[in-house]
Amino acid sequence: MRTEGVILGTGFSLPLIRDEPWSQKQEQDVPPEALITRVSQDLRHDGVNSSEKPHFFQLYQRGIRGLMAAAIVAPVLVGCTTSGEGTAPAANVEAPAAFARERLIGRWGVASFHTDKDRPRTEREARAQCGQPYTIAKGPTDGVMMHVADDPKLYELRLKGDTAGRTFLGFEAPPGDPQDREIISATNNLMLMRFVDPDANRRYGTFVFVRCSA
Repeated sequence: MRTEGVILGTGFSLPLIRDEPWSQKQEQDVPPEALITRVSQDLRHDGVNSSEKPHFFQLYQRGIRGLMAAAIVAPVLVGCTTSGEGTAPAANVEAPAAFARERLIGRWGVASFHTDKDRPRTEREARAQCGQPYTIAKGPTDGVMMHVADDPKLYELRLKGDTAGRTFLGFEAPPGDPQDREIISATNNLMLMRFVDPDANRRYGTFVFVRCSA
């Protein structure tokens, strides 16, 4: 059944990708914020199978690149059309990460919580998951192999710091990119992470990683 409607928050109307594949022209014409929103809506729908997700991920990446390009161009345009009244906010500048990737590598029990009062219980639940641990392995270059939100495929992600002292894990993009995880804290045996994207963070909560014994 074909479904068409306004993409939430954008005012742009197109059929859901899962109901009717977009033409190449449609994909090119969609504003990046509308593309990201529509792909997210489809990925949250049970009808999207794993074989379709690589294409969805490509579309999402295209939307992210479009937004990043707009974020870079907009301050330049503002600077060209004003007479020095105020300054545009600077992009998030990358700095060295607070620790090396070796701290992440290993076998982990994983669970998540949405409210701080549940953290102690969640740490116990994560430790109990060591019977079926989540393995973080070295990537082919300087990153680690992990998943991103709503995608079953493993990707190489790398550590990134920012000038505010925060540490992120994600693709080759400025720290704090929507597809990044923020590493809230990390010791050799316990890590807390959350997705930067507000919707993914709302759905998944804060992740607790407890290192499993050998």
